[in-house]
Amino acid sequence: MNTTWTKTTLTLMMRTADDKLIRQSFSNLIEAPSDTQIKGFAGVVETLTGNKFDHAIVTTTDDVSDIIL
Repeated sequence: MNTTWTKTTLTLMMRTADDKLIRQSFSNLIEAPSDTQIKGFAGVVETLTGNKFDHAIVTTTDDVSDIIL
């Protein structure tokens, strides 16, 4: 079975000033973002929005093919 990476999506869960948890999603990321890259990007989003980074969810989509010879 072969897998081919298709896309990666990042969902940042952010806390507002009144402690509500909100979700911000970003599509078309690189194949495997590192923890450092995600934390750095979350820091930028914190600066732009004024919300506090809580946690991240990284979702990858792969195409799976079964090759029969």
